[in-house]
Amino acid sequence: MTRSEVRESHIVALRFGDRKERGLWRRIRCFLQDHPTPLVWAWNVAEMFLKNMGGIFERVGAKRSSRWLKPVERLIKVPIFDCKTCGQCILHSTGMTCPMACPKQLRNGPCGGVRMNGNCEVQPEMYCVWVKAVERAARISNRLELGELNPPVDWQLQGTSSWVTFAIGRDNVVTGSGSGPHHASEVISP
Repeated sequence: MTRSEVRESHIVALRFGDRKERGLWRRIRCFLQDHPTPLVWAWNVAEMFLKNMGGIFERVGAKRSSRWLKPVERLIKVPIFDCKTCGQCILHSTGMTCPMACPKQLRNGPCGGVRMNGNCEVQPEMYCVWVKAVERAARISNRLELGELNPPVDWQLQGTSSWVTFAIGRDNVVTGSGSGPHHASEVISP
């Protein structure tokens, strides 16, 4: 197989998603992921709504609020994004690609083992999540957020609603020390 054939097969795989999925839902899911602008718009609307709900979630209690919202969040995010319910969602800054789908669960970019054809080193049949994220982020308005350094996952939030943790500010952990780097451009010189 020539290099151009390999590249074309990966473009087709990106366009139509995982080959194990079949039918209409696969096409809808992949269309939404490959055209993330409406999803980003929906997140921006949800973000405004959730910021106003933070006080209510705190009064009701984060655990109880999460119990109510988690089924709704899973109903939306698992089929479309293959969400792993980490409780600290950063879909809006990764081109609507879930970084927790990475076998290594990397949240700040690809590992050093991405193959020349864009596949994962751990699961060679899988296209690298971060390669997808970079390609998809180029199509959205907040693509600069892709370079922001994300804090490590707080595993205490695993299985909770990321909407609740976002609304109450629980997911807002500062990366680095006070004056430390907060964006990849501060660490990587041109």
